[in-house]
Order: sequence, then structure tokens, then C-alpha cells
Amino acid sequence: FGSSWARRKHPAPPPAPPRSATTMAALEERSGNRAALTDDGVWPSWQLGYRGGVGSLRTLSGWARFAQHRARSFRSRLTLGELSGALGDMGTLVPLLVACAKVGSIRLGPAMLWMGIFNVISAIQWDIPMPVQPMKSIAAVAITHGMTPGTFAASGIISGGVVWILGITRLIDCANVLIPKCVIAGIQIGLGIKMASKGCSYWTSGGWTDLDGKATFLVCFVAGAFMLIRTKLPAALVVFGFGVVLAIVHMVEAGARPLSEGLQLQIIVPTAEEWLHGLTEGALPQLPLSIMNSVIAVCALSVDLFRDPADGGKGVTRASVASSVGLMNLVGCWFGAMPSCHGAGGLAGQYRFGARGGCSILMLGIAKIILALVFGQSVDVLIIHFPKVVLGVLLLFAGVELASVGAKSIARSPKLEEDLMTCFVTVGAYIGGENMIFS
Repeated sequence: FGSSWARRKHPAPPPAPPRSATTMAALEERSGNRAALTDDGVWPSWQLGYRGGVGSLRTLSGWARFAQHRARSFRSRLTLGELSGALGDMGTLVPLLVACAKVGSIRLGPAMLWMGIFNVISAIQWDIPMPVQPMKSIAAVAITHGMTPGTFAASGIISGGVVWILGITRLIDCANVLIPKCVIAGIQIGLGIKMASKGCSYWTSGGWTDLDGKATFLVCFVAGAFMLIRTKLPAALVVFGFGVVLAIVHMVEAGARPLSEGLQLQIIVPTAEEWLHGLTEGALPQLPLSIMNSVIAVCALSVDLFRDPADGGKGVTRASVASSVGLMNLVGCWFGAMPSCHGAGGLAGQYRFGARGGCSILMLGIAKIILALVFGQSVDVLIIHFPKVVLGVLLLFAGVELASVGAKSIARSPKLEEDLMTCFVTVGAYIGGENMIFS
């Protein structure tokens, strides 16, 4: 009775009329957080994942709050799981990095330094385990046919420039609209199978009694699978640490000595002929893979793992990833950096081995920078002697994780029967396509 009397005495106010665009603009300007309320500005395209609102970064106090927010997040994730997850993409990174160094396309010291810097920036920008990986098609061409440092750099600069333009103009979103989700799932499954099969191919690296042979592969595979399924131990950290011990033993047996040469940075200016070869041999084959896997697929995977940013999740936007890929190569390739991107395989591998935040990538980036600055070219010897079979096991688990994510994505499709055919055709085309990855 009392509540009925109260409603008659104090009736509820009528609902407020919808606000016009002018009123909303005035409120946004008054709050000083316009970019946080709309997705049409430049700041949200970077998707910093900061609850304080990206627009608040226009003030010094906003930057201070953002830094405190990231510092708290990183401190809360200083765990062995994050450290283990940081090593989840080593199976992809190390073989391509070493192979390109062996053919003379890059030097390991500068390449590792720049990848470490990009790791640190990515960790701060998104606070998710976003990997920094070599552009695989360019690396494959360099490994199989050879590339001069100038051609190698030109390939990365051209590829990065095109992807950067797609990002800042939001044309990458148009590409996403035109590409069905079943095709993206097919790319994830195809890339996962390709990674897993490449990891298994290292089984033939040596005999049963060799350090880099079949027995080592079996030990790492069984131990890694057991830790992933039955325990909460950092599987990648344990397997990678075992590989470091074997690499040191192999160095001692081979009589290898660390180089006393320090880190040497050089400016690479491609010639006109190298620009042309970089465009035709490196950039043109790489661009479809960069757009599909390094931007669209990795964004879809981040949404699956960390929820849509529109719903308050930490998934990344296509414009932010495209802009990041572009800037990495437009800046770093002039100074000896390896043409780099963000890949769905690396994200899946790091997530599979325990990474859940940017702290894992921050630790990995700092480690790369320290190795490059302190040891210089001495790190070449250790990486070259690192057992391939250990990297193969890491690559196998990362590939299985990525393929399973794609399979779960296609399983949720409302038109499963129709999309399965398109998905399987994409898988077959991706696996059979030459010059796409690890060819």
C-alpha cells in the first residue's frame, strides 16, 4: 500500500527524449573524451584497451593513468605461465630468422633488437600476447632463391607501406566485409595444419642417437603433451630450456666459440633494381598473406580469445593491427630489421602455452633487446646450434592450437553445411599454395 501511495504522490519522470547528434557532440567535448565515445576517430583505431578511455590520452594526466594501468596489469601477470607463453612462437621465429641470416639477407643482432622493440611496443599498446613474427612469404623467397639485404628491406618497406595505408584509411575493414568468416576459419585451419606438419618434419633432422634427432623429439613431445594436459607447468619454458642446454652441449662438441663482435647497426638503402625485385619477388606474394592472416585472421582470433572490444573485451581492431604492421616495416627495415607482422599462429601458440596478457610479450621483448645489445653477434652461435627438433615440437603444438580455434569458429556457423565446403576449399588452397608459408 505504501509503495502504491508513493508512486501516486511522486510519479516517475517521463523518459528523456533521444539526444541529437549535436547534443551528443557537446557532451563528448565537455567530457574531454570524444574519441572514447565514438569509433570514428583516429585514437580508437589503435584500440589501446584502456578503461580510462583513449581520448583521455590527450592530457599528461591521462598518459600517467594509462601508464599506471599498464604497470598494474604487467605486475599482476608476472608468472611462469606468462613466461612460458612468451616462448610459444619460437618454433616459427627461430627457424626463419636463422635461415635468412644464413643466406645473408639479414644479420641476427639488428633483427633481434628491432623485434624486441616491436614486442615491447605491442605489449604496451594492446596488453594481449600479440606476437611479432617474420613475414613468412618474403622469408621463404629469401631462403629458397636468395635476396640481398637491400631487396629484403625493400620487400618489407613496400609491404608495410601498403598495409599501413589500408589501416589508416580503414580500407582494411572493407576487405573484412568482403571476405566470409568461413574463409578466415579456413585460413586458420590451413595455417595450423601447415605449422603442425612443418614441426613434424623436423623428426627427420637426425638419427636416434643424435642430440638433434628422433629421441630428443619424442622426449620433448611426450613431456610437453603431458605438461599441457595433466599439469599447470610452463610447458614451453621447460622444453625451450631443455633446448638451450642441448644447444650449449652441441656448441662444446663442435668446438664453437662465441663471437667477440658487438652489435652493428647499419642503414640499408635499396637500389632501383632492388626496389623492383623487392616489389615483384617479395611484396606482391606477401600482401595477400599479410592482409588475410596478419590482420584479418589475427583480429578474429583475438576476439575469440579475449572478446570483442565493442563488448568491453581486449580483442584488437583491424585498423590498429594494419597500422602497427605498416609502421614496424616502414621504420625498422631501413636499419636491418626483419620484415615483420602480427600472425594468428603466433598468437595461438603463445595463448596455448599460457600467455594471457601483454606481460609475456614485454618479457620476450626485453630479453631480445638485452641479448642483442649485450651479446651482439655472439647470439648467432647459440641460435644456429639450437636443436631443430625442439623448435619442431613447439611449432607442432602451436599449429594444433590454431587449427582447433578455426574448427571451433566454423562449428558455430549458422550455415554450417554451406560454409564447410568453402572452408575446406580454403584449407586445401592454403596448404597447397606455393610461396605462402614455409615453402
